[in-house]
Amino acid sequence: MPALHVLIVEDRASDADLVLARLRRAAFDVQARIVETEADYLAALDSAPALILSDYRLPQFNGLRALELLNARGLDIPFILVSGTIGDELAVEAIKLGADDYILKDWLSRLGTSVTQALERRRTKAEVAERGRQLSTLISNLPGFVYRCRNDADYTTEFVSESVVD
Repeated sequence: MPALHVLIVEDRASDADLVLARLRRAAFDVQARIVETEADYLAALDSAPALILSDYRLPQFNGLRALELLNARGLDIPFILVSGTIGDELAVEAIKLGADDYILKDWLSRLGTSVTQALERRRTKAEVAERGRQLSTLISNLPGFVYRCRNDADYTTEFVSESVVD
């Protein structure tokens, strides 16, 4: 299995070490980059990490801001918020903003499962997108036309291939 490139947003080296140890215990071959400022985080996004694990509270930065910056760049990288304390409202806000999960530092035993699920969701999403592109290419190259209608009273047309539209 290739190494998992992880970006860890954390200001305490001991907490970053605990996260890395937990990932390794979950059988991940991890290569990590640890940052604690917004500027370093933005620079690290350019290296296209496979996963981001972010503390919620840092001296000059926080996990929700990290998630906002990730979204602003349009990057589809699994993001898990890892915090010592986070209330239900902040956890819900993080999920609404696109975080894959949040884990309390006291429950790091969940980290391996959470990471596996987040990576699997991204892999499945990429596969579905690729199948969609393949299907679109196939349909656009057919000599006839393809259409799909809804099974309602009017048989509303939901899709018509480009050969009919042109």
